[in-house]
Amino acid sequence: AAREMLGDLPPPSFVAGHSLGEYTSLVSVGTLDVPDAIRLVRRRGELMQQAADRYPGGMAAILGLDEMVVDEVCEETGAKIANINADTQIVISGDRLALARAVDLATARGARKTVILPVAGAFHSTLMWPAREGLAEAIEKLTFEEPRIPLVGNVDAVPLATGQQIKAELINQLCHAVQWKRSIQYMAKAGISS
Repeated sequence: AAREMLGDLPPPSFVAGHSLGEYTSLVSVGTLDVPDAIRLVRRRGELMQQAADRYPGGMAAILGLDEMVVDEVCEETGAKIANINADTQIVISGDRLALARAVDLATARGARKTVILPVAGAFHSTLMWPAREGLAEAIEKLTFEEPRIPLVGNVDAVPLATGQQIKAELINQLCHAVQWKRSIQYMAKAGISS
């Protein structure tokens, strides 16, 4: 079916998915089948919601500041970088007070725009720590095949070649920043173009 969808196009050299999209990538490279991926995504969502209920927080997009300045803002306020999407599009996470302080400080430091995101928690931050153990248990119950195509992981922005590496990636991704910009840069340096 995948070959029919691609037509005469060559197979991809890499795949990558942003945050939840990483699970779609797992199916596309044959690491997980669709039913297992759906069950795992559902469990992940339940665990993340439980963590968010225990440690309320949120996320905000910071536009127009580079990573170094956003990192300084986070250090000063207790917020954390959650997604590095582009040079000047960075999402931060934190408890409500840290997030409010970080948004104010980012604006004072020259952010072009800040947007509080309509999400249920402080995803990709240490506030998701309570979800790790449950996700690890759910992952260990599944068989992760080696990917047929290299999967560039969110946390370290390098290809993951084994099921064990992918399992560790999914667990770490809960509490660490999605390095999307670096993932795209890795693939571009490897010769991938649009």
